[in-house]
Amino acid sequence: MAFLPGRRLGPYEILTAIGAGGMDEVYRARDIRLDRTVAIKVLPTHLADRSELRERFEREAKTIASLNHPHICTLYDIGQQDGVDYLVMEYLEGETLAQRLQKGALPIRMVWVSRNGIEQALIPQEHAFSVPRLSPDSKRIAVNFTEQDNQMRLYDLSRETLTRFTFEGTTNLYPAWSPDGKRIAFQSNKEGPLNVFLQLSDGTGGLERLTTSDDVQFPNSWSPDGQLLAFTDVSPTTGYDIWILSIKDRKAQPFLRTPFSENAPRFSPDGRWIAYVSDESGRLEIYVQPYPGPGGKWQISTEGGNEPVWNPNGRELFYRVADKMMGVDIATQPSFAAGKPHILFERPYATAAQSVPNYDVSPDGQRFLMLKLNEAQEAAPTQINVVLNWFEELKQKVPTGKK
Repeated sequence: MAFLPGRRLGPYEILTAIGAGGMDEVYRARDIRLDRTVAIKVLPTHLADRSELRERFEREAKTIASLNHPHICTLYDIGQQDGVDYLVMEYLEGETLAQRLQKGALPIRMVWVSRNGIEQALIPQEHAFSVPRLSPDSKRIAVNFTEQDNQMRLYDLSRETLTRFTFEGTTNLYPAWSPDGKRIAFQSNKEGPLNVFLQLSDGTGGLERLTTSDDVQFPNSWSPDGQLLAFTDVSPTTGYDIWILSIKDRKAQPFLRTPFSENAPRFSPDGRWIAYVSDESGRLEIYVQPYPGPGGKWQISTEGGNEPVWNPNGRELFYRVADKMMGVDIATQPSFAAGKPHILFERPYATAAQSVPNYDVSPDGQRFLMLKLNEAQEAAPTQINVVLNWFEELKQKVPTGKK
């Protein structure tokens, strides 16, 4: 039920509706005590009796409150009135996803960055790149390309050429190379829902469907023997969950499916551990669990964390906290142990959505394949664009219903 102008939630007076999605409604409001404009995010009354949604709403508040970054709006207050839960946040002028896309994609360059932050140009052209993945033989890069389309590209490092890789379906993104480099798993809507598909990396043959679900899914990591594929499933009830797919029989089993959001699973180089991101503590942190188990779990990050990637030697785990690239020494024998996180370098390289690593690591663990905004954007004063109702617009642009 939408709130009409003039309605009060605590000391906040509703002015106008801003947007609504599958779970929340957002309003522009006035703080009558401080005479300032704020944004209020509301969990509607018809959803408030669903405990799992209420818990997710509360975790979101805790996560936002734990973060301090110029690209994240500030949480001012939380409250409940007449059975309505709400968050009060900084109000920022913004635009819808459709309006932002009309301006074109953000120009981004791929660069190499050493462990101490020294940068080396890789591809001089600027494109709408995201989620770069280095092939196992380090000769090619598979990368999301969302400039004229939502299709992956392959960059040949020796020939210095960028070519289109996928053609079937209107969206083919989030590449994950098989360990032998002969196949690439990715998210595709070729047959309706955004599920996980597979294609030979030389471009021959058609797409092979690996999963079938109405949920949005995307692949993250292969086991080192190429027999298993860890992927993320976005459930309408439990949020982001981690599943493991057997490539041989195409059967998938949940690895982590809880009321919390778990995402970005990464098999360790020996296949015995999985690193992932979870918000179970109230903010995003990096964890490691044994695979397939049983066993406990270890929190790796200490002050928040995103985008985990193993050093190929298996003795170090990388992750990001805002603009910082972090490293943690890992020991697995005689038992699992993690060292103290330390900063490798700090610079505002591009990030991706959903905690997915927006970078990759060279085989020797000495260089990072990063995505860099152009110099004008990097030097420009910080501008925050608030994209409202983005998931609803995304569903309209990318059909998810079965054909």
